[in-house]
Amino acid sequence: MIQSSPVSVLSLNTALAQPLPAALNGPVSDARWLGLWAAAFCAAEPVALVSRGTFLPLCREMRGPMAGAQVLRGMTNGQSQYTPAALDPTATDRAAQDILKALKRMAGWDFLHLQGLPESVAAALEQAALALGLRPVTEHVFANLETDLAAIRAGTRTYPLRGETRRRKDRQLRALQREGEVSFVRATEGQLPEAMRAYLAAEQRSWKARAGEVLADGGALEQFYHGLAQLPGVEIWLLRLQEEVIAGVILRRGGGTLVALKCLYDQRFHKFSPAILLLHRVLQYALGDPDLARIDWYSDKDSYRIFSTDACARRDLVIWSDGMRPTFLRHSRQMLQWIRAASRAGKAT
Repeated sequence: MIQSSPVSVLSLNTALAQPLPAALNGPVSDARWLGLWAAAFCAAEPVALVSRGTFLPLCREMRGPMAGAQVLRGMTNGQSQYTPAALDPTATDRAAQDILKALKRMAGWDFLHLQGLPESVAAALEQAALALGLRPVTEHVFANLETDLAAIRAGTRTYPLRGETRRRKDRQLRALQREGEVSFVRATEGQLPEAMRAYLAAEQRSWKARAGEVLADGGALEQFYHGLAQLPGVEIWLLRLQEEVIAGVILRRGGGTLVALKCLYDQRFHKFSPAILLLHRVLQYALGDPDLARIDWYSDKDSYRIFSTDACARRDLVIWSDGMRPTFLRHSRQMLQWIRAASRAGKAT
């Protein structure tokens, strides 16, 4: 086996000045995305663990009662479900060990929290942690829905919307058109700032406002999305009735993948399924774009299932450091999770 290079711990800015591994050439893992995300959400200076073909960016934060837990976390939150992580493909197991050895030499962390890891990366880090006397814990397993555009074009996958489902959506579109002029708008490059403002304004009239999930919070979240409108590869689709936005979706492309980051619809028009009509138009457009091989819907919700052909397995991994303090915190965290699960079960019954 080819041995991986020793891992260096660099500031993120220094690391991003170097070429990234090919595995990170995607919409939510390239240098522009990572820089923007870190500027918005990392309170302390982020670092990256780097060697040949290996790259793992991390933020430091304090969590728990009285901010008692010192955490190293991947660059994930509700806006970025996947930890950008690449292990040297010529020596994956060795690269995972090198990363954790480098972390063990770093003082001042209780656990490493990596969300949305590809299964191959999670498994390698899990085995390396066990070999080094650390304690890995899988906290969440999920599978986001995807559409294999290349396979549909090649005829090895069927078009997702078929039969009565497609006819029903066609009827809904015709019914919506009877309400007024309907237009589908795809905004790119110089059109993005205005489209982002229209999207954020429409959120105030959408179901997201009632659910407390709006992006226009006046803080880091809104800063991130206005910054996103400046990145290459971003496109915002809007469905307008007359001049009013009744559905929208924010996407970014890179490395042959189109990722659907956020979607909204105005609940007043729920009976017309405006978000579904818009996503169907996005799918049709993407199928005609030879530069795109797949769509990652960034969700496992049933509303995206009618557009999908596959699902990509991911999992969240926590790796606890050794010592008395991390052990105490681990047991406290497990107890809190048990109490929350019991409370949810009680409410369900």
